[in-house]
Amino acid sequence: MQKNDSKFFDIYKSAEKICRDICGEKGVTSYIEEMELKAPQGRLLVGGWDKYHKNLKHLRWLRNQIAHDTASYEVTGQDISDIERFHSDLLSQRDPLALLYKETRKKNKNNAQSNYRQPDYSRKANNKAVQKKTHPLLKLLLFAAAVFVITLICYFYFFNR
Repeated sequence: MQKNDSKFFDIYKSAEKICRDICGEKGVTSYIEEMELKAPQGRLLVGGWDKYHKNLKHLRWLRNQIAHDTASYEVTGQDISDIERFHSDLLSQRDPLALLYKETRKKNKNNAQSNYRQPDYSRKANNKAVQKKTHPLLKLLLFAAAVFVITLICYFYFFNR
């Protein structure tokens, strides 16, 4: 095992542990399977979904080559930076599945808000019309109450002397 192989393998093992916690016992393989299940939605909501998926499959293939000690591989600097990025993305929740989850929650939250009944401004306009119809009646009632109060005052003033 060469130096690059060992570095790649160590980072991959760490990412594998995180993926086991997130997706299940098969680790990165479970992560890839989850991406495949959610691919239609992921392609729509997460930029670079297919490229990330393809790259992750390559990284898994490369890990298997190292683990089985076949001579048909070469770990490049790009492979190391890709596995480091995947590991970092997992830790910071910027990996494709985390981004999909966030986007789905945001979309569901927006849909939930849009499902609430919007204010019916036409009803407000109708209420104004109703208020205009009842407004003269209210004036009449106030006038009648005022006349009644004045009558009571006069009655007590003139008849209680």
